[in-house]
Amino acid sequence: MAFEYETALALIFPFIIGLIIGYILKHALKILGAVIILVLLLLIFGYINVSLIEFFFKNLLNYGERAIEAARAVGNILPASSLLFLLGVAIGYFLSK
Repeated sequence: MAFEYETALALIFPFIIGLIIGYILKHALKILGAVIILVLLLLIFGYINVSLIEFFFKNLLNYGERAIEAARAVGNILPASSLLFLLGVAIGYFLSK
């Protein structure tokens, strides 16, 4: 039996998607950390107050169910049970700058 292109694609595609997801995940977490630090600094220096953050979280809870449904839909598309996908996520996360 010869090695077929379909088999190669079935092995390589989840790995490449995992690399991309790992890269995006690392940078998204960096941005989230920067936003949290910025909000804390703005709170400390008085540029924003707690009621603004409370308003934001109330609106976040209103749209939270839709966001969870969208995340589940995206999660169902990703091949998370594939070992090569998980390996790609780990490599993409730890080797991205």
